[in-house]
Amino acid sequence: MAQFQVGQVVKFLSWHGVVSGVYVSQELDKVKIEVIFVKNVFKGQQPEMINASDLEVADRSDLEREIRGRMVNLENNLHSLWATTASETPLRLD
Repeated sequence: MAQFQVGQVVKFLSWHGVVSGVYVSQELDKVKIEVIFVKNVFKGQQPEMINASDLEVADRSDLEREIRGRMVNLENNLHSLWATTASETPLRLD
């Protein structure tokens, strides 16, 4: 099993995130990893606790790709929402 440390980029299923805590239970012989996933940031959610055995090591390019994809989706969704209003003024997000 990989050793995880705070600040490390990880992957769980299709989600990428950053380790924000490592918790070891000597009694249970388990390691839980606290991860703030990109999806958590976009939803305003707290970090999640994941079994270390369920995580994969990833890199910053994986994290960046997910962030960029979610930013594009968010912007497209906001423009779609704006388009449903009666305004003829385009939405400016800058």
